Amino acid sequence: MGICCCFWEKTPESVEHYLSNHAWPPYRDDLRLRYYDTGKTWTGLHYLFTQAQTRDSFPANFIMNGTLLPNYDIEEENMDDEYYVEITSPFLYSVEETKTISEFLDSLDKNKLRQGFNPKFLAAHAFPYQYYDDEEAQDDYFHWLYYAFEKLQRLFHKAASHNNCVIGRKS
Repeated sequence: MGICCCFWEKTPESVEHYLSNHAWPPYRDDLRLRYYDTGKTWTGLHYLFTQAQTRDSFPANFIMNGTLLPNYDIEEENMDDEYYVEITSPFLYSVEETKTISEFLDSLDKNKLRQGFNPKFLAAHAFPYQYYDDEEAQDDYFHWLYYAFEKLQRLFHKAASHNNCVIGRKS
């Protein structure tokens, strides 16, 4: 399975342009804006965030949610496949949602995330993790997730401070 999840900081104007012109958002149209590809850490991050807060609601579950945007780039033969359309369509976090997510991410620290780190749970629910009894392998996996968390935290913090939106996409 090759699904990764990417996030782009976008100005509200560029999102409006995308929606009004039915054109795929030019993700790299402004190189001053931030971009982050979580790779395959996104499911692990989702479970860390929701376990650290012991809730499965916004903003803790933001990686699995967002306002779905029309996918103007989808091939005609896949238009009737609702799962394909949903999984490949970009999703939007408004300026307000971006700020809420940023505050949520800023409220987390390494200790809170470590408390939500349950290797057996992640092995059952998060791709691509396998459970290892080896503490060193578990520690490596946590640090891999924590590195991805820090990058994602910076992206949302920067977008929020610029009053920008964030667009995400799984691919």
